[in-house]
Amino acid sequence: MKKLFISFIACFAALSFAQDVPSGDQQAMVDALNTQMETLVNAMNTSDGAMLSTLIGTNATEAVKGIPARLKGSKIEYTIGDPIYEPIDETHVKSTWKVSSDSTGINGNVSITGFSHNATFEKQGDTWKIIDGSFDPTSMGSI
Repeated sequence: MKKLFISFIACFAALSFAQDVPSGDQQAMVDALNTQMETLVNAMNTSDGAMLSTLIGTNATEAVKGIPARLKGSKIEYTIGDPIYEPIDETHVKSTWKVSSDSTGINGNVSITGFSHNATFEKQGDTWKIIDGSFDPTSMGSI
């Protein structure tokens, strides 16, 4: 009986620990989203609307679809903190990150730090695409 009780406790402890470790599917999702976030930062820093357009999903809001065109000709240094990913369902994930941005545009030189930006990603085929969010640098007067 004592061996059974010890086995039960050991099994319970192992299962509790296993829940804290991300599954292979979860890690693949995080890796894919991190790649998309790297592309987002690169597109912002190079004012490459075409690169940013590759991240925009077919179901994106009109506001999100308009962001790439507003990047053209801007000079921006966009850095982000580690994104936090919150699954909404099997095909949607909300990502939130802290922003630091220095830019020059029609409003002169603007520096922004500590703001949070976010994006909702939707799985479209094998790729995560942005369909909504608040990551438009023009919304904070930075361009």
